Amino acid sequence: MHIGHNITKVRELKGITQCYVAKMLNVSQQAYSKLEKQEYIDNDKLREIANILDCSINVIKNYSEEKILQFLNRDHQQNNNS
Repeated sequence: MHIGHNITKVRELKGITQCYVAKMLNVSQQAYSKLEKQEYIDNDKLREIANILDCSINVIKNYSEEKILQFLNRDHQQNNNS
């Protein structure tokens, strides 16, 4: 499991930029970019990032393309049925 990679994928799926997350964390974009390259991130920092991305830590830790696609398809179907 590579937490930084998972954060990148979730962030990109949500259409959120590195600059935005960096600003919310009060760090430079370069410093945040380094975070996304780390295999492990401490839980306190991960919690901050998850809050910014409006998801749970478990979504990031257990990220898989298949799970995200299932979630997006389910969300899309619910919106179409409304």
